[in-house]
Amino acid sequence: MNWLNIQVVESGGKGLGAKRVLEADDGSTLTSRICEDDGENLFFSYCVEADFANLPFPVNRVRKFAGRIHVEPISANSSMVYYIGFWEPHGDQTNVVETFGNLYNKLLETAAELIVDEPRRQMQTQGFTKITVFTPAEVAELRGIYERIENQLPGRRFPAQMHNVHMRDPDVWKFVSHPNLVRLVQLATGVSKLHILASTFCTKHTDPKGTFGWHQDVHYWDLNPPVSYASWIALDPVTPESGCVEFIPNPPSTEIHHEHVYDSDADNLLLSKKAINSETLNISSKVCVELEPGEMTIHDGWTVHGSSPNLSGRRRAGLAINWMPASAEIGPSREGYGDLSDGALIEEFRVPVDPAHGFPPKVLQRPHVHQKFRGRRDESHDDAGSRRQDEL
Repeated sequence: MNWLNIQVVESGGKGLGAKRVLEADDGSTLTSRICEDDGENLFFSYCVEADFANLPFPVNRVRKFAGRIHVEPISANSSMVYYIGFWEPHGDQTNVVETFGNLYNKLLETAAELIVDEPRRQMQTQGFTKITVFTPAEVAELRGIYERIENQLPGRRFPAQMHNVHMRDPDVWKFVSHPNLVRLVQLATGVSKLHILASTFCTKHTDPKGTFGWHQDVHYWDLNPPVSYASWIALDPVTPESGCVEFIPNPPSTEIHHEHVYDSDADNLLLSKKAINSETLNISSKVCVELEPGEMTIHDGWTVHGSSPNLSGRRRAGLAINWMPASAEIGPSREGYGDLSDGALIEEFRVPVDPAHGFPPKVLQRPHVHQKFRGRRDESHDDAGSRRQDEL
């Protein structure tokens, strides 16, 4: 159907509830009733259901009321639903076709940006946001992949963190590089060209211990410039009881760097065992972001975040993807060398790849390793990613 070529085929009644029918070139019709009447103008709203492949978000509702378009999620299905509405003067239908066509064109041109307008604002003002990325069917498929991998692990149980499975599993790669995901992160962050820096299956089993200490991602990645982002996709419902990710709002543009202190005895699932002392933070402002499966958070690398143990009695699993600008460079490797308190990494899992490439992805940068450690690294790594993956 072509909703750019329409005509008014029926118009009857006056006042609220009066009907208006538009017809497309293939005979399809749209029916609206008067939604509002301000005494001089009538407001009509038309529901358009279609499939627009160029949009990054699977299902959305777009409305235009009194000259302002806004977007909100609706129940997931395989199509997209839009509400196009406009005011017209009493008794004057001369501009209906032109007005509708103009709004429809604007919808096609700007829907992707409209979808992330509020998330982008939240990223700029507080450093994090949330948005739906996958449909129920897609997240069910991703959960099935997660459980297939888990059944192949020792004890058939995921550890708290498992890195870079996307480097060796094409099914995981399909989701990590999913065009909808990539586009939403691009639009929310304002960075048009991003590389995947790493991915992590994050699992919290029910346990009174299992805290992720307060931290900033840029502290660990050693990027030049120090710019990174992360998306965290929920596979299970994420609630305060299951240990949702908590953020401390702050505009990333301030680039406030907090000291990360090493504590080997702390209840901290971070591999480096380094975290920010909570006494130096405004904990009272923290925001616990609850998620349904298929929703994700996106946060800036400067945003302080952490999470509490899972006390829900249910698993809390998610897939985290870390992103870097394509122009950024990664610093030298510090894997497993020296004292952790001096900032050494337990493992090197920075493997920048282009999400636009096919599987297997090609590593675009390899961190420089000091000559005296190079033999040890070569013995314990391959192109598939980190040593921890090979052991698991």
